[in-house]
Amino acid sequence: MLVKDIAGMIQNDSISIRLAVELDVHDIAEVAYRNSRNPWTEAGLLEELKYDFSLLIAAELNYSNKSSIIGFANLHITEPEAHLNEIAIEKQYRRMNIGSRLLYFCINESKVRGCEYITLEVRESNEEAIRFYKKNGFHILGKRKKIYTDPNDDAIIMRLEI
Repeated sequence: MLVKDIAGMIQNDSISIRLAVELDVHDIAEVAYRNSRNPWTEAGLLEELKYDFSLLIAAELNYSNKSSIIGFANLHITEPEAHLNEIAIEKQYRRMNIGSRLLYFCINESKVRGCEYITLEVRESNEEAIRFYKKNGFHILGKRKKIYTDPNDDAIIMRLEI
């Protein structure tokens, strides 16, 4: 499928953002494996589904009576804070507003569940992600030194008041 065709499909709202279920875990783990430096395992994702404080959110592309998980988010709700652990999107679907839709779903779920703000940590070297979060209202709170390995990197702590 051509990227142009995919973009047209997405504009036609064939992407659904929803809470993930156990049947999604294998596909989400595959997305994580291809798109994360420290990917979630299937076992880790299944554990996340068991916790009341954890939300696993799927971005699903629906086309020709088929569907495919193309991205996900993981959010922990610990009132008054929500902590965004990760948003990951398949490379060919990036810059198509899917990350923003996942983020907005997380923001809405956080509000509904009584949170006042959302925090996250991002590698200092991940300038694209930092720009994305700033564009969506997050501000930098500070830095944690040498948090990440492979390669070594500092963490930028960001927060959004909701």
